[in-house]
Amino acid sequence: MRLSFKQIESIAVGAMQIWENIDGVHFCKMTPAQLDAYSVIDSFIYGNAKTSTGVRLDFWTDSPWVKFRPTVTGKYEVKVDGILLENSHATAGEDTLIDVSNNEKLHRVTIHLPCHDVIAGIKLLEIADGSVARPHEFARKFLFLGDSITQGWNSDVETLSYAYQVSDHFNAASVIQGVGGSFFEPTTLDRGDFEPDTVFVAFGTNDARRFHSLDAIHLRCEEYIKKVLTLFPEAQLYVITPIWCGDFDTIQLPFGHIREVGATIADAAHQFGITVIDGLQMIPHEKTYFADDLHPNTEGFCVYAENLIRALENKKNNI
Repeated sequence: MRLSFKQIESIAVGAMQIWENIDGVHFCKMTPAQLDAYSVIDSFIYGNAKTSTGVRLDFWTDSPWVKFRPTVTGKYEVKVDGILLENSHATAGEDTLIDVSNNEKLHRVTIHLPCHDVIAGIKLLEIADGSVARPHEFARKFLFLGDSITQGWNSDVETLSYAYQVSDHFNAASVIQGVGGSFFEPTTLDRGDFEPDTVFVAFGTNDARRFHSLDAIHLRCEEYIKKVLTLFPEAQLYVITPIWCGDFDTIQLPFGHIREVGATIADAAHQFGITVIDGLQMIPHEKTYFADDLHPNTEGFCVYAENLIRALENKKNNI
């Protein structure tokens, strides 16, 4: 039984846009207004904004198998009952068959679209005739706003990014608007139709290299937070300061040490009474947890997620 556009739309998570054309069903983590804003900043950043980071099809089915045909070749990580299957590569125009179970019970199937490099979509999604495809029920709604680290760059397993792991832990339907190269830019914010109960903001690393004074970073952070609070007045907001990086002790910036960027962001957030999470406490200051001088590797992301979850659960206003 081939699922219709409406059925696919009902089980899609993490997309701010969903549309269908002759090529199939397509998804985007950004609203049209956000893409317009990114398009005038930088072509590289714009390309990262268009990717399908965080988009997944998440449903319960009693079908013994699920078949999908992607519109582009890439890494489609698949989980059955929360267990990641070994083969995650799928080829454009070719069917990928997922063995679920023959016990006729409901099982949770999650198909994660690629987080990087491509704008992915689904040409076909099929289950056995007479079977059901029931959307997964979430307890929370999270919005992640950040740069390449929020996008999960350099994690060998894309669904082990800190944003994905935090979402899974709290059973949250999440929109992961991580964009490699991005920074505090208020024009890129838009509410869309998603109403999160919790918003995470994690910038600063690119700001440190883009802006030439702490005052400029402070002002951009203030403006960004103001707009987040205006767009999502009912949401709990957390600001995560930059994590440690490989050149933390040696990098030269016009205004001093990079540590001051985190303190500047924290000060701006505290002016609004926002809860700040110290990024320097998220990952051990050892290169073994990093893929390069900036991005965590898979193990680093796992430690980041574990520490962030602990920090959230220990906050006075518990998540």
